[in-house]
Amino acid sequence: MKPIHNHTSSSGLTRGSRIKAHFWLDPRVKPEDDVVIWYKTLTGFLLQVLTIVIVLSLPAQAQIAVRPAPMWEGYEKTASDVQNDKDFVKQATELAGGDAAKAASSLIQIGWQRIGEGDPNHAVRAFNQAWLIQPDNPSVFWGFAIAAHIRNDDLDMVTRWFNRARQLIALRGLPENPRLEADEGRALAERGENEKAKSKFEKALSLDPKYVPAHIGMINVGEALGDEALKDKHQKIHDELVKE
Repeated sequence: MKPIHNHTSSSGLTRGSRIKAHFWLDPRVKPEDDVVIWYKTLTGFLLQVLTIVIVLSLPAQAQIAVRPAPMWEGYEKTASDVQNDKDFVKQATELAGGDAAKAASSLIQIGWQRIGEGDPNHAVRAFNQAWLIQPDNPSVFWGFAIAAHIRNDDLDMVTRWFNRARQLIALRGLPENPRLEADEGRALAERGENEKAKSKFEKALSLDPKYVPAHIGMINVGEALGDEALKDKHQKIHDELVKE
């Protein structure tokens, strides 16, 4: 499976053509501050320094693996690995002014940058480091899901990470997120699971009827299923939304 990395502008969307859009890095969509923090920037010196630390610090020997597993699953850490993890968390948190959430956020941002560069393995490494600092951050598992999809891990694994992100969002008392539903819909559609994808896009639109990427997903699913009525319906809605 070859992942899609292009960005399609509204002016490039035409009727009768299959629309490609990178939902998880769609420049038309402003990320939410509460959960989706991939574009949130730590300004100035802090981010630069922390990025250097992330590149040079390898918490756990498994970090150097060619295809690291989320949370290093399947790898038995040594006592030295565990100590390295603790040292890393301490150093990263100190560099973030003692703010663990800020340290994790910067790592998550780097993970999403790696996904945008088509490098899911380095993305997993960054998300793993964020997980060490904040194991209950839903964005970490959201990132795991997208990275796992892009590198063609088993769909059950992709679904597992999406579900965990969804659970953690609920545990934080946050509202259901249309972006998460649309991202999972896109992953399902790219795996040929179009009926399941349709359900996720419908869920996204029930949460935000104006969420453009979900309409794009429905257009593509309609085409894949041979459902012209579905495709035309969401094409018309999409065209009106992009005029706003």
